[in-house]
Amino acid sequence: MIFSGDNITVKNINLMDLGLQGSALRQKVIADNIANVNTPGFKASDVYFENILSDCINKRGRLEGARTDGRHLKFGGVPSVRDAKPVIKTDASLIYRNDQSSVDIDLEMTKESKNTLYYNGVTTRLTDELRILSYIIQSGGKP
Repeated sequence: MIFSGDNITVKNINLMDLGLQGSALRQKVIADNIANVNTPGFKASDVYFENILSDCINKRGRLEGARTDGRHLKFGGVPSVRDAKPVIKTDASLIYRNDQSSVDIDLEMTKESKNTLYYNGVTTRLTDELRILSYIIQSGGKP
């Protein structure tokens, strides 16, 4: 749902959209972990996106590496919301049980609760931003 524009409300909406996408992906990963709690050798995964959002908001990494060839890897620079994507990581070295599984059901349930609170908070804030945008549109941009 990436909107274009430099308006602070539009930027907020784009960041919250990314947060909701990451949270939805995390919910799927947690559900997969819980569904495989009794699968021997299953390795639990997690989703990382809060640091990506933080980098976008705080504009970390302003110094960008020089690229003299299109095949060079890009590094540094201000992260773009359009380029920010949640990342799924699996730590294969973790083992919680004798069957070589790394799923800790208590930890997964805690993650699920935390993710639900995060999702609800972002959804509430997004609703507020959309109300503001709706008001601006209806008033013709006049305060």
